[in-house]
Amino acid sequence: NQAFSFSQDRFKLGADYRGPGSLKTSIGIDQDNRERSAQDVATTRETTLWGRVGVQALENVGVALKLAHSRRDNSAYAPAAWVAPPQNPLLRKFNLAERRRNSAGLRADITISETVSLGVNAEYANDDYADSIIGLKRGRSISAGGDLSVAVSEQTQLHLYAQGERIRSTQTGSQTFAQPNWTGRSKDGVDVVGVGVKHAALKGKLDLGADLVSSRSRSDIAVDTGVAGGAFPTATTRLDSLKLSATYRLRDNLSLLGSYWYEHVDAKDWRAGGVQPATLPDLLAFGEQAPRYNVNVVRVAVRYRF
Repeated sequence: NQAFSFSQDRFKLGADYRGPGSLKTSIGIDQDNRERSAQDVATTRETTLWGRVGVQALENVGVALKLAHSRRDNSAYAPAAWVAPPQNPLLRKFNLAERRRNSAGLRADITISETVSLGVNAEYANDDYADSIIGLKRGRSISAGGDLSVAVSEQTQLHLYAQGERIRSTQTGSQTFAQPNWTGRSKDGVDVVGVGVKHAALKGKLDLGADLVSSRSRSDIAVDTGVAGGAFPTATTRLDSLKLSATYRLRDNLSLLGSYWYEHVDAKDWRAGGVQPATLPDLLAFGEQAPRYNVNVVRVAVRYRF
């Protein structure tokens, strides 16, 4: 196997300023330099400029906005010589290619009452690989979510959250080891919903907790080769998880812990379904199939603090 190595240097510089009233501003610049061996690119340099503004819009509402722009450049791109058969010299791998990224994030925290607080967020990111002829050309993601915390009593805390993300990307490829002659478009979506509760019992000696999470994702791919053809099936993943936990304090420095975790996963992926190591004549696959399983985990532990 080909040996690989890399070195990474990161630099960060930031400044904060408290303006009139509740205004808070921050600006910064981040630098990420990486050098790789036996890769198509020897050096990548990514610079990110960002700014953040926060303000207490109302007595019970705080709002924060963050904007960022990053630019990744690289040294001369040359397909790795050790790869056989050779790659298309027009191909640009997305993690090594030059990229421009613009992103924005908005967060609002609302205190509804002394016992109820709400947070909402939204994020947007746009990636542009303008210098890539073959490979990933552009990507865009939008996400939004919210979280709610409720103090039911002095002993019981409840929290709920939901988050959704949508991702669109476009890539080009070549069937003739030349200029691009097909285009692929992907649409991915992920939705997560969760609820949890914490309760202190027995005058604070026993802490109980429960968390329930449900996640759904789907992926659609369309390829335009200039010839009419059917669409690919939708790839989906379902995940449901339940966690129960308990901590009992025997003494100030000695506790007994116990937990139960159940997880169910059901995935359907046409890209791996039925593909065994020798199914395709020109592909040595690992035979890995889309996961589908149930897991039950029981844990008991003793914690002692010195």
